[in-house]
Amino acid sequence: MMNKIKLILGTLFLVSLSSCDDFLDVSSDSKFDDSYVFGTKEEINRALNTVYAYILSGNTYGGKFYTTYALNNDVEFTTNSSYIQNTSGNEYKQFDATQNGGDLNSTWSDAYRCIEYANNFIIGAENTELYAQRDTTILQQVGEAKCLRAMNYHDMVVLFGDIPFSLKRSYDMGDNLVMPLADRDSILSVLIDDLRTVAPDMRFARDLSEGVERASKEFCWSLIARMAMTRAGYSLRPDKGNPMAKGTMERASDYRDYYDIARQYCDSVISSGTHNLTKAFNKVFIDECNYVVTNND
Repeated sequence: MMNKIKLILGTLFLVSLSSCDDFLDVSSDSKFDDSYVFGTKEEINRALNTVYAYILSGNTYGGKFYTTYALNNDVEFTTNSSYIQNTSGNEYKQFDATQNGGDLNSTWSDAYRCIEYANNFIIGAENTELYAQRDTTILQQVGEAKCLRAMNYHDMVVLFGDIPFSLKRSYDMGDNLVMPLADRDSILSVLIDDLRTVAPDMRFARDLSEGVERASKEFCWSLIARMAMTRAGYSLRPDKGNPMAKGTMERASDYRDYYDIARQYCDSVISSGTHNLTKAFNKVFIDECNYVVTNND
């Protein structure tokens, strides 16, 4: 009799543990899964706005890509009156940087953060019923996110050469969270093919409510051409057998193919006739300072 009582009590105890586990297994009110984030067009648009927000980082397109790394060229330059190396180690535009310059790390982190948000958006949007139905708005938005992702990767390749590359979001990578290093040529080839696929489904700037302030069909074509020019051009290739060597300036053997791609997509932009380029040169900057946007110039 006692054994039966013990068995019954033990069973009740195990059931209570299971019930307790079910009771404690609740979802956080502040956490949203894909079914919510990509459940409506309004939420999908908010998710895309997040990707745009991250390209405004002062460490990338909101500053350093233009002010720290890209100066001292045919049209811009800065000078330094000091004969002593800049103590911050961040004067990259003057070839006066140290290996521990903090700007590189912050730019790297923010660029990959934007790429991660773009990957999240693309995969989430492409798994929706709206995308399966070829909804034109969703197709445009996926194209925009792919342009932003490609733009970040392209500028990181220009800065660093061979870099970690993935089109997956981090929590789809399982336990393997270390993004594999990829060759610069293969990265650009994949991105060019990716944009060539989405470009036909994107809209011209004149047909977007945000106009040229969003990635449009012309922007996509232009980005394809720009990446193709980078893919066809020379870059400093490392000597993998001797990491201390300076490397060699080389270009890939198929460079002519990518010059053809660049020519094709530049011609697509010109032939579309959607931009007149008739605004006076000084007017471009006056309008920019006054937040005046012209979608057909």
